[in-house]
Amino acid sequence: MQKFLAMPTKKSKSNQLVLDYYNELGADQLGFDGKKLKYVAISVEAKHLDRWNNPSEAYTRKYYDWFNNLGDEFNKIAEAECGKVTMTDMDQKFIFMNNQMIYRTSAIQGAGIGVVIAFGVLVLATRSLLISVLSCLSILATIVSVIGLTTMMGWQLGTIQAILFSILAGFSVDYVVHLAHSYATCSGTREERIRKAFAEMGSPVLSGVFLHLCSPCHR
Repeated sequence: MQKFLAMPTKKSKSNQLVLDYYNELGADQLGFDGKKLKYVAISVEAKHLDRWNNPSEAYTRKYYDWFNNLGDEFNKIAEAECGKVTMTDMDQKFIFMNNQMIYRTSAIQGAGIGVVIAFGVLVLATRSLLISVLSCLSILATIVSVIGLTTMMGWQLGTIQAILFSILAGFSVDYVVHLAHSYATCSGTREERIRKAFAEMGSPVLSGVFLHLCSPCHR
């Protein structure tokens, strides 16, 4: 970098040299109003960041930090004469990286709030702390399974996925609460209560599952 900035430049008493350079590179690389040089742009490409891929937030942040450090090096050398460096992401990879961080945070917060609300609903419906805790564990297992499946399929965490993860607890409690309430209100031994709960609510719950599976096919 020091060698690049220390390279000798041509000097001219007129603006013709700057105008020729401006006409060659265009306004994207050189800012010139005909009298005064406004800015000079330097394009730097990352080998593994291109317009056809969307790497993870952690992977992209390594390059983001590297470019920031590069800008700091420019500032140390040329800030007094040229001002501070302004970095622009032409392919919006760093914008997508920041959005992924927001999506991840909102998905975790939404799922956590959903589980807490589900726990309150289960306590009111079953009046049993143990059943409510076990039901919430079932909901958490569902959330983890869905997140793991989307990861295995190679899906990117976007706006739709973040919203779906947030409402996933609400969909899960819709089935769990019926079975839990039926189990809590049945009498007999533990095995008999389980059989009665599945006998009473098994068919409605399976019908709800089938309805939700078929809903995307409806037009």
